[in-house]
Amino acid sequence: MLRENLKDKDSDLHVCHVSRLGKEDWEHLIVVCLKRRDGIPAKVLYVRQNVTEQVRKQCEQTQALQDALMQAQQCQPGKNNLPVQYEPRHPHAHECNYRFCHNCLSIPSR
Repeated sequence: MLRENLKDKDSDLHVCHVSRLGKEDWEHLIVVCLKRRDGIPAKVLYVRQNVTEQVRKQCEQTQALQDALMQAQQCQPGKNNLPVQYEPRHPHAHECNYRFCHNCLSIPSR
C-alpha cells in the first residue's frame, strides 16, 4: 500500500486508530520517500506520532459544539433574543428639560 501511495508522491500521511496491549491510541503515520529505483520507492523515512490527546480534545470540543447547537435549536423562536429595556438618561425622565429652561415651568411665586 505504501509503495502505491508513493508512486507519484514524495510523502504520505495516514491517521490510524491502533490498539496495543488493550490501550487504544490515535497515530499519525508519516512516510517520506528518500530514494527511488526505477521510479519505485527504495528507501523511506517512517515517522509515527501519537496524537491521542489532540484527537481526544478535538472530540470534546466537537461534542460541546453539538450540545450547544442542540440547546439553541430547542429554544423557542422569540425567546432566544436578549430582552431590551429602555433606561432613561435622567433619574426623572419627565424633568429632563426643566433644569435648563426656566420659562417652561410656571413656578408659583411666593
